[in-house]
Amino acid sequence: VCLKYYVSQVLGDLDSGQFYMRVLSSGNTSVIDKVAGEILPAVHQLAPHMYWYTSSAQLLEKLKLLSYAAALVKLHKTPLQFRFLACSGLNGLRPVALWVNALLKAVHQELVVAWSKLLGDLDVAWKHYPPWYATRSAQIVQLVKFFNRMRVSVDEFTRGGGWQGFDVVRLYTNIPQDDLVQSLSNLLGELVWDRHTVSRNGPRDRLLKVFKDTAYGSEWLPVDQSLEDFQEEQGNYDRESGCGMKTGRWGRQSFKGDFYVFDWEEAKSVLTLLVKYSFVKFGDQVWHQQVGIPMGINPAVYTANYYLFYYEYCFIKQFKALLQHYQPLAGGDGVARDFFESVTAAPNSSSPVWVAAWPDSVDSSFKGNVVSFVLNQFSLMGRFVDDLTSGPNMFLSHLLNRSNTILGGLIHGIYPDCLTLDRTNADGWSFPTLDIRIVSSQVPEYDNSGNVVGYVVVSE
Repeated sequence: VCLKYYVSQVLGDLDSGQFYMRVLSSGNTSVIDKVAGEILPAVHQLAPHMYWYTSSAQLLEKLKLLSYAAALVKLHKTPLQFRFLACSGLNGLRPVALWVNALLKAVHQELVVAWSKLLGDLDVAWKHYPPWYATRSAQIVQLVKFFNRMRVSVDEFTRGGGWQGFDVVRLYTNIPQDDLVQSLSNLLGELVWDRHTVSRNGPRDRLLKVFKDTAYGSEWLPVDQSLEDFQEEQGNYDRESGCGMKTGRWGRQSFKGDFYVFDWEEAKSVLTLLVKYSFVKFGDQVWHQQVGIPMGINPAVYTANYYLFYYEYCFIKQFKALLQHYQPLAGGDGVARDFFESVTAAPNSSSPVWVAAWPDSVDSSFKGNVVSFVLNQFSLMGRFVDDLTSGPNMFLSHLLNRSNTILGGLIHGIYPDCLTLDRTNADGWSFPTLDIRIVSSQVPEYDNSGNVVGYVVVSE
């Protein structure tokens, strides 16, 4: 009974038409041979250097090894739910997956630097906070410590909805593949390669040496070193005589082991190959993934994390242009807070007034203070892959999706509309996230007149 139920769930997901398309055999050609024959020219076009040591015949045999469709049971969910996987094992594109994983892991610190620079340009009080995406649950604990140092009043905590948790529904299988490749390409181009080229408008052809052993990270080669320079330096090829063998982008360094050199175009190409040519096998049938990331391959978590991070970066970046245009007045946060308190909701409407356009009477500096106030609501944000955690934030629920705007379209939301985020907690005072339980409590404090002006602290 359990086996039949398992099979029905996996086949139901594969044949739902939402994420996969079944591949049919052609004449006397088996479905496996047909698929391998489709992947082979894509490898030659998009990642020719990855398999320089392998003949086409050998590569074709490797590409016949496809990922297996499988499912994990989420026993902690009520009702019972499944997580569907593409178990890569020793499939033919695994070498590409390993190098993409090494690349994405290596650029993590570059993204941290880019995020820090953006917050520094905005000159916010929280400019030293890390990106929203957490590499470990301890970062959520750090978020709690940031909150406690802020001494948030009970009124402000309540007004902002307390602590909020959201879950991205089926993140891996809901991302459009073209948008995924384009977003990651933009991310790597704008936040990594453009920072290391002579001109931001020049070609993104500087070579980044990425080590297979991810403990060694990456190294930038000299800015004027071309791919042919690199190949000649390896001692395998002489460009004048044409003698020797080009090993493409591979090399080996003492103590650190194998490495591969990427420029931006190469990074984009191998990402495209990995995302667009994901096939899974279940029994003797094969499906081609049409939407989403092949979950179960090595870089799946990095690709999902960086896809969301790109949209988070773009969301915060919009405030830079706005605050350059609308110059806020010093000490204007109180005025902006009073504005939002006075227009919480329109009569007979669940939509807040601040969604509508600005009144004509609002001047530029006041707009600057209001924009700054909105930005500061997003200081306490943390995300572990598809689990989003936020401190008090009166705008977050409305701005989860990019198409939603506030203040007459002045500020747009965060994530693309292809993603759905469900609220995971009803109580802003106490809720679990990952392996942490956030518990808020009121601490009474008295002003000079003896009035209670409590603030909120959190334990984890």
